[in-house]
Amino acid sequence: MPVTLESKEHIWTALTSLASAPIEERTMTGLSVLLQSNDLKLALKPYCVGGPYGRLLDAEAETLGDASVIAFETEGLLETGAAPAVLAYLFHRIADRLDGRPTMIVIDEGWLALGDPAFAKQLGEWLVTLRKKNASVVFATQSLAQLENSTIAPAIIESCPTRLLLPNERAIEPQITAIYRRFGLNDR
Repeated sequence: MPVTLESKEHIWTALTSLASAPIEERTMTGLSVLLQSNDLKLALKPYCVGGPYGRLLDAEAETLGDASVIAFETEGLLETGAAPAVLAYLFHRIADRLDGRPTMIVIDEGWLALGDPAFAKQLGEWLVTLRKKNASVVFATQSLAQLENSTIAPAIIESCPTRLLLPNERAIEPQITAIYRRFGLNDR
């Protein structure tokens, strides 16, 4: 659904009303009830209880907890229509937790993340800014070739001074050697 000035006004009015509701009613379903536009209600329906993504985003209480270690498996998520909304929420929650305590954000199988534009954009921002918040990003992938064509390849190259590279017997092949050189490696 295209975002128009009118739809923004409908959403803002509903959010303003929702902000004064009891906390347990501040849900996606609660927002949907307050929307005056049927088109907006339909657009929100998949993210409400009963919709295919409702279990991911619609709840009466925050259930992520405040443990010192929290893990999110995103492999199946990145292939769904819910990925942009869920990732935006997770990024927001992660940012809220950055309070100066040492924090490590580990992104395994990073090539999956780079395939999602919102995830790639957030990762690029984190690589440049998280040091100020005493946080670091560990980004793991099986192949430099998976990073090479990413929109954030320059940020990865510039902002990741520590790189752990495991042996690759194919590194002497010309096309692989070229990729390694772009990432600052030499023949030694």
